[in-house]
Amino acid sequence: MKSKLLLGLAGLMMFCAQAAYAQEAAGDAAASTQVACKADIDTLCKDTAEGRGKFKCLRENEAKVSAGCKTAMDAAKAQREAVRSACKADRESLCKDAGEERGAGMKCLRENASKVSPDCGKALAALPARN
Repeated sequence: MKSKLLLGLAGLMMFCAQAAYAQEAAGDAAASTQVACKADIDTLCKDTAEGRGKFKCLRENEAKVSAGCKTAMDAAKAQREAVRSACKADRESLCKDAGEERGAGMKCLRENASKVSPDCGKALAALPARN
């Protein structure tokens, strides 16, 4: 009985460490995107509202952004696609009533992170945290 408990605790500790590493890496990726696209934002999107407006502006001007910014944008897009793929079944089962407005499904998945499949949980953990 003791060995099962210790083994379970060890597994939980490993999971928590992995999740913390994934969040740290995602935060680094988000910071890298902001750094890689700063000059493009300052040039192409200086009159655009802060936050999502800046990233929408970058997407609208994707043909004009620098190579480094394009690479960062492609990596962020790949992360979002990984979540869509890994979380498709979870979205259908947990978030069917979330609505179709932009970001509603992702918000629902994040709110239900403790209930999603392991693959979906890993994909969500790799995304930058939202305020």
